[in-house]
Amino acid sequence: MTLEERRNLFLRIDQLIRLRIPGTAFLLARRLNISRSTFFRCLDEMKSLGAPIRYDELKRCYYYKEPGGFIFGYFRLKELKEYELKMILGGRTLSVGRSILSGSKPSSLVAKGNLSVYAGYS
Repeated sequence: MTLEERRNLFLRIDQLIRLRIPGTAFLLARRLNISRSTFFRCLDEMKSLGAPIRYDELKRCYYYKEPGGFIFGYFRLKELKEYELKMILGGRTLSVGRSILSGSKPSSLVAKGNLSVYAGYS
């Protein structure tokens, strides 16, 4: 599976989870046109990236324990407003060496948890 295919699959699974679409792993995998084991592998990878995925036995749906979702792709940090950055980082606390949004030299940004971002400016 290419990176683009994997990204699209993660985004589709993310949407099913955020919308709380009901179904067992087998039914959701079938809906996504993948095997049940591939579905579970993707869930495991998403969890390893910090996604708090749970399954509600009564409603028979997957959900996020905390609001959030996946974003893939390049974005310019200095063009983001502080609240947008917090949304992307899931509200995590940041430790910044220099001001990321106003600095002109490369800076590194590290969030608590499983996320790290490097931003370089010229």
